[in-house]
Amino acid sequence: VRCMPVGATTVMVAGETPNDLNSDKLGEFSRRLGQEVNGRPIYAQVGNDNRMLWYAAGYWYLGKKNELGKSQGWLCVRDPAPAPELVQSNWRVGDGERLHPAPNVRCAAIGARTIEIIRRLIPERTTQDKLLSINARRIIRIPK
Repeated sequence: VRCMPVGATTVMVAGETPNDLNSDKLGEFSRRLGQEVNGRPIYAQVGNDNRMLWYAAGYWYLGKKNELGKSQGWLCVRDPAPAPELVQSNWRVGDGERLHPAPNVRCAAIGARTIEIIRRLIPERTTQDKLLSINARRIIRIPK
């Protein structure tokens, strides 16, 4: 059984950026179920699949889809959290030349956090009773 990291199915990245820098990139992001980059879940912006949220080299990034998995983006935060809504550090926003602190930007969960079980990796001989037992132990739901 392989489990994906803890992560909300939907997160909201919101708050004030210095001089509204890249504030148009903030918004609601949905997790791409069954997909991960660098051992963490990835998210696409609701209504704009070209904006993504991912983890790389110790940072969470909000950037362009073609930057997915790279150490670049419009916003970033250095934090080893397993999911973006668990980040405790301050985000920074780029202007194309340097990064500016954006302490009012936050990422919050919308809905329940879960661990996703990849069923195709469960042995075929596993009985339904054992599968239910695995699911009961592995799926975590945290109320809103």
